[in-house]
Amino acid sequence: MKETKKALLTVVVPVFNRAALLADMLASLTAQTTRGFELIVVDNASTDRSPAVVREWAERNPDIPSRLLAESRPGAAAARQCGLDAVDTPWTLFFDSDDLMRPGHIAAVLDAINRFDADIIGWDLQAEGPGGGRRIFPDGSYHWDNIMRGGFATLRYCARTALFRRAGGWNPEIGLWDDIELGMRLLACKPKIKKIAARDPDVRVRFTAQSISGTSYSSQISRMEPALKAMSATLGPQRAFFVDIKRAHTYGCAAREGSEEAARAMAALLARTHAFSRRIALRFLYATTRAGIRGTHLVLKLFYDT
Repeated sequence: MKETKKALLTVVVPVFNRAALLADMLASLTAQTTRGFELIVVDNASTDRSPAVVREWAERNPDIPSRLLAESRPGAAAARQCGLDAVDTPWTLFFDSDDLMRPGHIAAVLDAINRFDADIIGWDLQAEGPGGGRRIFPDGSYHWDNIMRGGFATLRYCARTALFRRAGGWNPEIGLWDDIELGMRLLACKPKIKKIAARDPDVRVRFTAQSISGTSYSSQISRMEPALKAMSATLGPQRAFFVDIKRAHTYGCAAREGSEEAARAMAALLARTHAFSRRIALRFLYATTRAGIRGTHLVLKLFYDT
């Protein structure tokens, strides 16, 4: 009897009412040039045909071991944690139900797992729709790039399953930016990180009206606070100011959209910032961002990412 080789990687996908987009994502898994991976889809109380789409796909693709789980607690973080609890492979890759991967993506990931002595393997991705473009997985300055550029957003990396669990897994209480918050806890474990170099990204992110992060900065002002407070605690005194830099940048973007709440939030931030040099830095970032000047946070990086 031929021995079946154990998979190295599990792809975990949360889904909530994405039947049409889910079918496209699953088709991109079918098109992968290699197997050696498993799939866990976690249905988050969908009321459409999403669970049926997964079952029908599994029947057509028995060569990809798959499981359909259910999570009643609302939110992608709860669904992802449900999936993580069920993973029994050494590596885990989280993916989203409305995004796509090119046929060679899993092969490149498995090759990197076998070649590198690493705990995390990252890659660039291509974002489509409003605010699209290439999103870069950092080569260094991991903490800064994570909080300012979403360097550890969900689809940009895979990691050892044991590392996800050691870091505490997903926090369903966070909501917005729960992936970036998890990234900070992963970094606190001091993992070895490698990046897959590719001319063109293998992952395509499709922003839709249902995207969790929303389409405006104004909508993020109050929703981002649970993640920022948790990240501040994880970062510790040396890097906690990164969180206020993120606040000032977001407030500036929201003020450019016409948000009055942003101006009030910025005034409150300055009032509780006691160091004169830091108040100047935050004012500079807020004013230039509100004026539409891009990339001025990089000036602050020169002084504070040390």
